[in-house]
Amino acid sequence: ESGFLTLIGPNASGKSHILRAFKAHFNQHKEALNGGIVRFLGSGRLSNLESYRILHHANQALKVSSKYTNFETAYPDESRYFVETLAVDYQTLKDRPDIQLKIRARLKEFFNRDIDLAWDSGGLSVNFVKEDSIGERYGIGREASGLIHLVGLLTAIYDDETGVLMIDEPELSLHPQYQSFLLEEMRRNSGIP
Repeated sequence: ESGFLTLIGPNASGKSHILRAFKAHFNQHKEALNGGIVRFLGSGRLSNLESYRILHHANQALKVSSKYTNFETAYPDESRYFVETLAVDYQTLKDRPDIQLKIRARLKEFFNRDIDLAWDSGGLSVNFVKEDSIGERYGIGREASGLIHLVGLLTAIYDDETGVLMIDEPELSLHPQYQSFLLEEMRRNSGIP
């Protein structure tokens, strides 16, 4: 009744397959969600961001490709949330000032960081900023993958356009303290408002 469900089991026991089956079921019965989006974030949700970090200079900003921004055109019956990675969550973060305020507050409170998002000709540019006397601005290649992961997951959790959010292995890349924080944020934001 809380709106929060956890599946626990050993590797290769079928948890991911069950989540994908739930996604298919909810997509067939969207009327029960009052138009809410059904979202699945796979365990490889950081792969495209990690590839970017490996292949680009440490001070370059992340460029979220415009191919993620045109899903409504490419898939008229689907949304940009069709993608199982966190790249679209950075776009959501830029498009939704209400979510951005929450994320920025948590970055400042817990990590002494801020995030800088801007559209440019190459897509969405994402940089981080150290909140100290210097205010150093730097690219995603110099930021910890756990923090990059946490920003995307929190964005997905705070997105009230989502009716059902399924996250495969939400603890990936996160320190145990931040796993606990993420669990509390998921519980706090699950269920019917």
